[in-house]
Amino acid sequence: MVPHNFTLEAGDGIDPIDVDVAAGETVEVELEPLSAGRYTFYCDKKMVFMKSHRAKGMEGSLIVTAE
Repeated sequence: MVPHNFTLEAGDGIDPIDVDVAAGETVEVELEPLSAGRYTFYCDKKMVFMKSHRAKGMEGSLIVTAE
């Protein structure tokens, strides 16, 4: 089986987050404070000769608003 992961590239000098997550598993991720904006997160795993999970729609947006 191909594992899944949670990848978030925040920029602004913040290290990317890349955490493996097994199917059906819940993982808690602690983020450094981010500037207001929209950040894309995705699964970058793939099987050989197949599309990546991201290309198959495994991505979303994290929206950070100012207080």
